[in-house]
Amino acid sequence: EAIKDMMMLYLRIGGGNKVNTYSSLLADNHYLTMDSGCGQYPLLDTTVEKMSVIFGAEGSLSSAFRYHFRAGHVNYKNSLLNAVWVDAPEGVDPRYLVGVGYAPYKKWFVSLDWTYRSEVIRCEGELAYNAVWGEDFTLDAATGLLRPAALKGDVSVGYDWKKRVRAGVGCAFSTAMKGYVPVVQDKTRVDAFSVPGYADLYVDAEYVAGSRLVFWAKLGNLLDMPVMYVPMYAEKGVRFTAGIALNF
Repeated sequence: EAIKDMMMLYLRIGGGNKVNTYSSLLADNHYLTMDSGCGQYPLLDTTVEKMSVIFGAEGSLSSAFRYHFRAGHVNYKNSLLNAVWVDAPEGVDPRYLVGVGYAPYKKWFVSLDWTYRSEVIRCEGELAYNAVWGEDFTLDAATGLLRPAALKGDVSVGYDWKKRVRAGVGCAFSTAMKGYVPVVQDKTRVDAFSVPGYADLYVDAEYVAGSRLVFWAKLGNLLDMPVMYVPMYAEKGVRFTAGIALNF
């Protein structure tokens, strides 16, 4: 502990393998099918982390405020990435094929998560910056693999009335993902490609009816942007969702 009860510092050096199962891929992208490798990559492969060096600091500045800061470098021998190709058979209008692929790359990253909760105010967020590079993201390689977004985050603030009614506003955002997309039938034909960034402004509310019953509602995309949490699948227009949570 660097500062007792307030900050713990750590340094982790590691590496290892992670098997990407079909269920784990669906958790991130429910549009995936068994053909989402598009014949260019295997759909299921292993993420291989050659080396990672991560420095972190976590703790609390008060009983209401907690934080976790991380920074480091990761060297992947093989890692899961989003991918896009163009399918343009002769005599047919071209279409985009969206899927996943695997490639080696390196990254430096910085991230910060925090939570502040008082009797009436809650504020929480997560920010992550990634500087990613690798030969498979270049024009010469033209793999269709998308470089991960440089900046992503989700920040929200809310009000809690007597632990019964909760209401808040927040914004989930990301910068663009970019790559060089080849035509499947002729890989010498390559286009620069970008999945646009977004800012998904939302408001949400909860009503706690009892210890086991909560009603909730969320109004999202208030800026009316084409929000792409998954490449090529845009959530257009203001959207409303609501539900009931039961605790047993």
